[in-house]
Amino acid sequence: MFVVFRNSNDYLKAIFDGYQNKEVIIDKDFKSMFLTIIKNYHTSIRLNKKYHIPFKGIWFPFYLDYRKINKNEEVYFIFFEGARMAYQKKYLEYLKKRYVNSKYIFRFVNPVNMTNRWMLDFVDKNYDMVVSMDKADCHKYNWTYVYNTYNIHLKKIYNNLDIDVFFVGSEKGRLGLLIDICKFLISKGLNCVFFVANVNSSNKSNQYQGIEYIKSMRYSKTIEYIQRSKCLLEIVQNGQNGSTLRPIEALVYGKKLLTNDKNILNQDFYDKNNMFYFEKIEEIDIRFITESVIENRQTLKKISHEVLFEKIKMYFK
Repeated sequence: MFVVFRNSNDYLKAIFDGYQNKEVIIDKDFKSMFLTIIKNYHTSIRLNKKYHIPFKGIWFPFYLDYRKINKNEEVYFIFFEGARMAYQKKYLEYLKKRYVNSKYIFRFVNPVNMTNRWMLDFVDKNYDMVVSMDKADCHKYNWTYVYNTYNIHLKKIYNNLDIDVFFVGSEKGRLGLLIDICKFLISKGLNCVFFVANVNSSNKSNQYQGIEYIKSMRYSKTIEYIQRSKCLLEIVQNGQNGSTLRPIEALVYGKKLLTNDKNILNQDFYDKNNMFYFEKIEEIDIRFITESVIENRQTLKKISHEVLFEKIKMYFK
């Protein structure tokens, strides 16, 4: 059995939406907004790094529906980076005492950087397996590489395709390239919708057709734009050695993909009919964007959550 603890990012809730079954249990959401606010403050990762806040054990009974877990069964507890309970040593001890045949897996969803580097020592001491979507980190720290996975059975909507190329993401040093790509595609008669978050105020004074500066976007809204689009754009940040969610979303929702990630050519889920890698902007084939998607069910299966679960089972054999 697999037990998944998501983090607070709404995209993780979406990609596991409806996935729970006899073999997979997902952590519970609080129905009370008031209790959620109190719990989130009490278990805040940032606060608990600075101060030891006592009595967090009062929340333990509410994290899962424990009735669905057989104490004598082999259980794999998967904690996604950013899940508050992932860094609560007493909660991990609580589970290990309760489920003697259990294994603990930590799932990094970002490359190791200055923001999450503090986790390394804690993760090394408290988890049996570490999984990352970044190949370089896996090689450096001897972790297991698994790219992003998704619930591939989510409902797809194909009508009202009024956007040719869609991008959403934080700036992360990519704004200049995004502007140039947008200008090139618009010059070819395409309709582009690019949302760029966390842009410096000094850059916001420059407005460009097709580009909108935002603070953030809920994932449900991102999915709405993806459904309306013919093609998604992926621009990886410098030094990244793993795909973002964009290729996975393109496969799930039946979209074309433009990407500057050379690593995608070696990914198990690479689909040459629907994914286009480019180094220079002028290499982008406009016909590729406008042609219909060629659906491939076999490729879709390669990004299912089952891929992650199978990797975990193989690791402990």
